[in-house]
Amino acid sequence: MITIIYTEDAVENEPGPNFYWRGDPADFLQLVFAFHPLGASNNVEIHPHKLDYVQVKGKYNVIVKSSDNGNTLCDICENTIIIDLKKEIWREILIMFLGVSYYPSHNYVEFEEGLSESANFVISSEGRVL
Repeated sequence: MITIIYTEDAVENEPGPNFYWRGDPADFLQLVFAFHPLGASNNVEIHPHKLDYVQVKGKYNVIVKSSDNGNTLCDICENTIIIDLKKEIWREILIMFLGVSYYPSHNYVEFEEGLSESANFVISSEGRVL
């Protein structure tokens, strides 16, 4: 099970606020396949909570999108957290998800490209959730 949580707390030594995805390695491999369309074409939208191995904790909904001009790594709009990126950037994130699918590890999703972000984006396949 992958649990997605927005928290003001520090996670994996990253000060808050954090957009934290934590689960088992095998679940991150499933996520790579489910999110593959985001890296294949633009104009794709996925709601992670609809996947049977993903749980979103707290008051937020999560929407991930690929679009032609997407440059939002993490934005909070009312009760929705949105990731909206170009397909080329999604490909790099999918590689990060794949990286944590081999063994318990974590990764910070960061880019030098000046993407908009309201929180740090951290992924971890190291087990239990906060």
